[in-house]
Amino acid sequence: MTITNCRSKTLWVLVTLACAALSLPAGAGEARAPLPDPDGRPADMGKPVQVYILMGQSNMLGFGKINGGNGSLTHAVKEKMKYPYLVDGDHNWTVRKDVRNVRVNNIRDITNEWMTIGGGNIGPEIGIGHYVGHVTEAPVLILKSCTGNRSLGWDLLPPGSERYEFGGKIYAGYKDSPESWATDTMTVPPGSQAKATVKSAVPPSGTSIELGRMRKAWLGAS
Repeated sequence: MTITNCRSKTLWVLVTLACAALSLPAGAGEARAPLPDPDGRPADMGKPVQVYILMGQSNMLGFGKINGGNGSLTHAVKEKMKYPYLVDGDHNWTVRKDVRNVRVNNIRDITNEWMTIGGGNIGPEIGIGHYVGHVTEAPVLILKSCTGNRSLGWDLLPPGSERYEFGGKIYAGYKDSPESWATDTMTVPPGSQAKATVKSAVPPSGTSIELGRMRKAWLGAS
């Protein structure tokens, strides 16, 4: 097995398009075919793993309740009969053996399991993972790295992002600190090191470190 196909360059575009595609209504007079239950078979491990990186803050962490009354996933699936691919004939949560669901924070595994419903909350990885796994013959790795209360306009700036001026303020570029300062008060920010949370959210060499660790985890997965 090789892990070679990392889509990090299209990170935000990919996630945005995936979410948009899953939310599109069916055309007039055309019903969308329901997603079938996972067949329980592993993917073709002779093909390169398809890696999808999900990054964000609070919403990406996942605040969808699994258990509870109206508004929970359990109520939607088992009472309102929605998302039938998430449960089997015995009303147990299905498991995709072709999609690995991994969440990391500061290079520490929080979740590392086959795609299924577990824990207390879920995020967008469930919907994306099931649809991508269904249309992909190769193994799929959903790699989610997220931390709450972070700004995509500062904490998660891509390397090389430059400062910009707006409304009488200069806003920080990559590795700048503080987040902004008045244009007419100083030209160089006082801090020499910004938060640069992206460096702690993703391994320094892109995703190569995590992928190397995931190769071992996948080979020994059960």
